[in-house]
Amino acid sequence: MEQSSARWWTAALIMQMLIVLYWEVTESVDLFPFNDVRRNHWRDSVSASLANDVPRLLILAVFWFARNQWQRKWYRFFLFSAGVYYLVFLGLQIRVWYPRYLWGATPEEAKAYAEKFVQTIKLLPTYGNHLPPDLQHHVLQLMTVAIIVVMFVLAGKLGRTESIVREQTHRIVG
Repeated sequence: MEQSSARWWTAALIMQMLIVLYWEVTESVDLFPFNDVRRNHWRDSVSASLANDVPRLLILAVFWFARNQWQRKWYRFFLFSAGVYYLVFLGLQIRVWYPRYLWGATPEEAKAYAEKFVQTIKLLPTYGNHLPPDLQHHVLQLMTVAIIVVMFVLAGKLGRTESIVREQTHRIVG
């Protein structure tokens, strides 16, 4: 793996580790007013962690243990698939948070928001029933965007590196 690709690979690995750590800390540790887990039951935290961290940990495991397989096509497909996973996760985050801010929350959403997020730090103003995402989720969404960019850049770099190696090999052999 060329040095530039190796740096992108390292960045992708570290960013994925950080998002798992970030999720666990913000779901488990009371950092009020950044998050509000004071009234959360441990079962809620465990189920949220399982749903979110199992796919990320599987991606990390394959990413790490197959690191010497980068020249294989399946590894680029894996990177692309991991990027798509993070795109879907970001889409779900957007779907959960932004419609209630842009178009207003339903009474059920407003009640759930009042229980979990009303006292947390916000970057966007609250007006009427338009409820903004809190800072904790903005950070999560920005981390997710960064991972998506790094994963797709890495997949592209590995693809270019493979074609250069194949071309050089063809020139030497042929």
